[in-house]
Amino acid sequence: MENKDIKYHISLAYKEVRLPPFNDILIIGHKSPYGLNGITKSINLLEPDKFRLFEVKHEKAAAILVNHKIITKIPFENIYEILLTKVFPFMTSDELINVDFKVVIAHENIELKF
Repeated sequence: MENKDIKYHISLAYKEVRLPPFNDILIIGHKSPYGLNGITKSINLLEPDKFRLFEVKHEKAAAILVNHKIITKIPFENIYEILLTKVFPFMTSDELINVDFKVVIAHENIELKF
């Protein structure tokens, strides 16, 4: 049985996938189905020494993976405070949260005497 009145409208979008699938920060929930060990092992295989793992004591998060480049610009304690107030309230303990975390450093009123 063939129906010639059927029309299909298709939208298609695609983009390149990069591994690991995050660049800046990954928050690992306590009940994440992927597990802390599995995630850290796979990240270390894909990008050895690019991320630093911080285990945290929080009701929703077990750990935070942070790109080393960010830690050279801002201490983890400050990063954690920002995540605690801006991200954690909106997550659940079974999620992996990819955080784009861009740091801009500005210097003002620089006087140089040579």
